[in-house]
Order: sequence, then C-alpha cells, then structure tokens
Amino acid sequence: MRQLIDIVSNEKSFKHPLIGSPRLNRLGLHSARVIGADLCSRLRRIGAGRAASDLRARLWRDGFLVIGNLLPAALLEPARCEFAQRLTEHETEMPSPRVASRGFGRRLPNDGGFDRADGGSLNRFITLDGRCPLLLGAFAENLALRGLLRALTGVAVKPDAFSLYQLVHGDETANPDPQRQWHCDTFHDTFKLWYFFEPVTVHDGPLLYAPGTHRSGGARRRWERHQVLVNGARSSAFRVGVDDLARLSGGEAPQAVLAPANSLVLANTRGFHCRGLAPEGTVRQGLYANLRPHAFGLRP
Repeated sequence: MRQLIDIVSNEKSFKHPLIGSPRLNRLGLHSARVIGADLCSRLRRIGAGRAASDLRARLWRDGFLVIGNLLPAALLEPARCEFAQRLTEHETEMPSPRVASRGFGRRLPNDGGFDRADGGSLNRFITLDGRCPLLLGAFAENLALRGLLRALTGVAVKPDAFSLYQLVHGDETANPDPQRQWHCDTFHDTFKLWYFFEPVTVHDGPLLYAPGTHRSGGARRRWERHQVLVNGARSSAFRVGVDDLARLSGGEAPQAVLAPANSLVLANTRGFHCRGLAPEGTVRQGLYANLRPHAFGLRP
C-alpha cells in the first residue's frame, strides 16, 4: 500500500519499484505523474489569486524572474551589515570544513545550520533566527513578501523557509562541481530563490537557465520517456546534454541570470539550469529559500 501511495508523492527516484517500473512506464506512468502534477500546480495558482499578474506571467513564460529594489533604501544598509556580521560570527564559531568529497556531499550539520559540498564547491546554510532581527522581519516575517511569492508560485511560503547562504566556488579542474551540469530538480514545479545584497555578474558563477524548459510539452515528455525507458535515468532530476537542451528549449539560448544589488531571483527548478563557472574562491552569498510543494497538493 505504501508503494502505491508513493505514486502520488514527491518521490522522484526510479529505484522505487513502482515509479521506476519499466512495465508501468511503458504504459505511461511517468508521463501521467507529470501531467497530474501540472494540473495540481495550475489549481494551486488559481487558489493563490490573481495578484502580481505581470510578474507571474513573466515567471511562467520564462521559468525565472528577477525582482529589483526589494528592500527599502532605509533598511538596505543596516540589513547588509547584519548579514555580514552573522556570517562572520558563524565562521568564527563553526569554521568552514575542508572539502574532501566528490560529487554531491552529505549534509554536515552544525550549531546554526549546515554545510554541503558540490564537488569542490562549498555551500553554507545558516538558520535565519533571532540573531538577525532585521533580516527576520524583512524575509521570514514579511507577510507582504510571502504573499507575493505565494501569488507568483502558488506555493505557501513558511517562515522557516529562509536561510542565510554562502557559496564558495571550488577548483573545477581538481574536483568538478556537479551543479555545473545542466539538470532539472524533479518532475513537478518547484522553486528556489536567492536575494543578493551585492550585484551578481557573469564573473560570480551565476545561475544559468534555459528559458521555457520548465514547461512539459509533448517534446519534453517524449524526451523524458526515452531517458526513463532507454537511457536508464536514475531519477526525474534529469541531466541533459547541450544538443538535447537546444532542442528542448526550441533553440532559445540559455541565459545567465544576472542580478543588480538588492534584488531577488526566483526560478522554477523544474526547468533546466546549472551553476555558472567562476574562479576558485569566488564567493556568492545572500538569502536563500527552497520552495517544494506537494506535487499533487491542491492548496497553495
């Protein structure tokens, strides 16, 4: 019974005896899950109302969105100082670990958050709590911002969704970062957001995104069916080569998602994306949230 319930869950591994069953997938199970999740996503967006219609149209056309001038001018510098101070405190209390693993590293919990390696790159996540009252009020407790995100995505944003984030790029030659491979996160609409105090340029290793690839038209579903039945994909977090990516994006060139200071980047990570290249030691940091609704849930 549990395995049957998993069919209408967020489970994405094709190691699952039903979700990865060649027989069931030849009959269309994976495609049915995608179509069902798409319908539920649309219903959640209807339930979220019609606010921010222009921004929402851009997000669902392209798959990503940059919102500038997020924090009011009077708050920006004090919030930036609080952010920098908290990162420094955390580094003093919990020095960044040395990256020794390859591929996707396991979470390394610490007092205040956790670290995780992507090849030679190190991700540091720090819990947003009462030690950062300005940031807490501007993000986690900001009902207007959370309402905007709900209207845009159809996903209810919980206060604990936000964390402080710091990425330190590793040596790509010595220990490749798997996030630099073009991929999607799963089979249904999920979202990540980053808020940046400082500008993000091409030199910072920004998010690269293939516009429109969050949509699951017939070509995308046929490609995924081939990955499942012929190429032995391990999960619906598919990896894609540049030739297939060009076909799936209709020939539209991937974009580097650049961001001015005081801006928020929101991306549907069901679309194909990857991390841009940057020299070893390059730092990209800000606020972060990962919004993963129940794929078959009907309420925002």
